[in-house]
Amino acid sequence: MPVSLWHQNVQPPELVRAALGDSLASFMARYADIGFLLVKVPADGNDLVTGLTAALASNEGAAPVQPALSVMNFATAIHDPGRMRRDTDDRTTRSETYDESSVKQQLTSASRIIVPLRKRGDAAFLDRISVGRARNKDIVLRHPSISKFHGWFLVDDASTLYFTDAGSKNGTRIGGVRLEARAPQELHPGEPIVLGRIECAYCPTRLLWRALRSA
Repeated sequence: MPVSLWHQNVQPPELVRAALGDSLASFMARYADIGFLLVKVPADGNDLVTGLTAALASNEGAAPVQPALSVMNFATAIHDPGRMRRDTDDRTTRSETYDESSVKQQLTSASRIIVPLRKRGDAAFLDRISVGRARNKDIVLRHPSISKFHGWFLVDDASTLYFTDAGSKNGTRIGGVRLEARAPQELHPGEPIVLGRIECAYCPTRLLWRALRSA
């Protein structure tokens, strides 16, 4: 499948070529685990781009992420009606309307880097994907608004994805709501995630593959 004009601004190009050339099964085997972050590049994001592209080029031997079975206990507390801070039905509706055209719009409306949600090959704590400015994190976001250890992603045994803020200085917002420190929050596909001042969105693997193959 040829690379179209809109694909030329999507980074990294190797991932685009894999989506266009691989079957879904092959693409999912190559980029296993739980999906991708679509990271918007800010005006002062030169270091961010350099760090992420270097990591993507050198991290083909990623370790598999193990489910954090205890996360369901946290999820029950998060979804307790006394603690709900947003309309769950509205969040679910937005998730259901997040399709190939939504992903394409995100990738073409601003400069973005597609980052696989996976472990580094030499990383510890196989039940979480760490995020931060420090170079030893699984996903390194070199930006002054990101704490050295900003937070982590994890999955439960039903493959539901969560993000936990580690008590970062500038915080994390999901759907416009700032997270409490160390309280896992379920992520819905397409939902805005803002780490410090870095805007992201979560995209499942199957959906990204379909979106990149769209005309």
